[in-house]
Amino acid sequence: MIKCTAPIRGHRSPRAKRDCPMCGNRTAKTSRNSKPQYSHAERVKQLSNTPKLQYNSTLGAYIDYLTMEYVYKRSHIPLTITRTQWAVGPGFFHTGTIRANDTQFTYVYDCGTARSFDLLQNEVDTYISSLRSTWPANRIIDDDIHEFIKYYDDHPYRPPYYTPCHPRLSLRFPYIFNLAHAEDLTFSGTPFNTEWETDTVETTQQAQVDIIFISHFDTDHIKGLAYLIQNAAIKEVAIPFTTPHERFLHLCRSTFDRGNDYKKVVTDQYSDFIFTFTADPSAAMRRVAQLLESESREIVLRVIHHERDNKDAGQHDFIRHVKIPTNRHNTSDIHHTSERVPVWLFSASTLRGNAYKLGEKLINSLIKQGIIEYESDLENAAKLQDIFKDEDTSSKIADTYRSIADKNLNATSLILHSGPAHPEDSPAFHHMFWRGDHTHKFHSILEIHSPWATGWLGCGDANLNKTTNANLFEQLFWKQKLFSSTFAPPHHGSQHDWNQHLLDAFGYPTESAPVCVFSADGLYKHPSPNVIADANSRGSTTYVVTTDSRSRLTETLAMLVPTDRTRSY
Repeated sequence: MIKCTAPIRGHRSPRAKRDCPMCGNRTAKTSRNSKPQYSHAERVKQLSNTPKLQYNSTLGAYIDYLTMEYVYKRSHIPLTITRTQWAVGPGFFHTGTIRANDTQFTYVYDCGTARSFDLLQNEVDTYISSLRSTWPANRIIDDDIHEFIKYYDDHPYRPPYYTPCHPRLSLRFPYIFNLAHAEDLTFSGTPFNTEWETDTVETTQQAQVDIIFISHFDTDHIKGLAYLIQNAAIKEVAIPFTTPHERFLHLCRSTFDRGNDYKKVVTDQYSDFIFTFTADPSAAMRRVAQLLESESREIVLRVIHHERDNKDAGQHDFIRHVKIPTNRHNTSDIHHTSERVPVWLFSASTLRGNAYKLGEKLINSLIKQGIIEYESDLENAAKLQDIFKDEDTSSKIADTYRSIADKNLNATSLILHSGPAHPEDSPAFHHMFWRGDHTHKFHSILEIHSPWATGWLGCGDANLNKTTNANLFEQLFWKQKLFSSTFAPPHHGSQHDWNQHLLDAFGYPTESAPVCVFSADGLYKHPSPNVIADANSRGSTTYVVTTDSRSRLTETLAMLVPTDRTRSY
């Protein structure tokens, strides 16, 4: 029988109450008995009433219709997507690769860890190698699908509904992607090096990343940025707009928070870059070749400003389409001059925390103490290094930081959604999750059966605990949630930043819980057991990606995307 551990006068602190086996696990703490705050039915109705989408309720008939459109009119482009949550534990390193018609677009969301740099370096190295190699899609076709292919070898012109009944959506994709060209369907960016097809030409070229999104400036999210820039050709880095006060505050948190090794932070291999990037991100990008002794070309820095206050609901601070040529060609340049259509869409919005106010308060206090002479010192990397490397000075900064911010800091964070430009017309015929660094004889751990749930939504370290913030998140991303299969909850699954209603209204046309992915290994008690319980109570499958490579989580998707659409969400 579970008993309360509190004395008669009650629990001595909120934490003691939370840790109590009885009070800390009240049903009210999880979502199993709570009503959704955001109605899924209303969201679907709101979407369906717009001219942007008229859903065909007969799912099979609609998929068959798109199949015939592709086969006979070539109205769609076959697309493969790979997404990997790399094993960096308490930090974040998420990557994605989009491939179609001999072109490839790659992106990264954060690159850092609170653990050793060697661990992160190994993951980055594997990622870079994966970009120069491909994994043929026909290798993941199991015995049932081979029978399916054999059937179509004998009956190549019969549509799918004349074939034996197969419940799995992935059984359709060999036909959809044309058996004659099945060898051209490949994935890239997977950690399964035993499955890679190595091409001599590709391996001699430097891996290319088209865009890196940085959610915020904590070092557990940017620690590997310099190494990634040094070893891959980076075209663009996108960061949320922050003031020098905010970035300095994040540097303090990364340096002085409990459990952090102060000396290791300031003497790390890439600490010079961290100080420069914190002081002036634009200068860091301009000087990256000199700073890292690299021959990399100039990197475009995209500062995503917080402009949402003057916009309607659902409008984002950043929108970027990925365009693919409608025909195959011999170049790997995603920006080829032939006719291109938007097939993928990135939507990002900045959720502002209290870092600006706390940072301003911290700086004013340090100026009064004579530790910092001018506010402009915050934009001078050399002065920042001098301040932090002096133990007496850094000790005073640590005391001041802890008295002002410490646990009260809510980071300004960039929330990112990645998904098809036209999700309602882009059904996935293959969607699998894989664990670790090999494919376990080609058996995935999970297959998604909804053809419309294909997007990915990550929250960075945004504080979504408060109802006002959760409402703003819902206002901005309700459409994206309908078509998303994978959700990275805020702050590694911290209870402090969690709101159970974040899982409301996922799925289309019927409500379904997303797969929840946490990058954590128990540091700072992340992910919280209450957060895991909330997600599981909603029916979500939860995965915790730790520092062990066996915990890596990879998604592979194959879908059809339309070539004649101009609208998007």
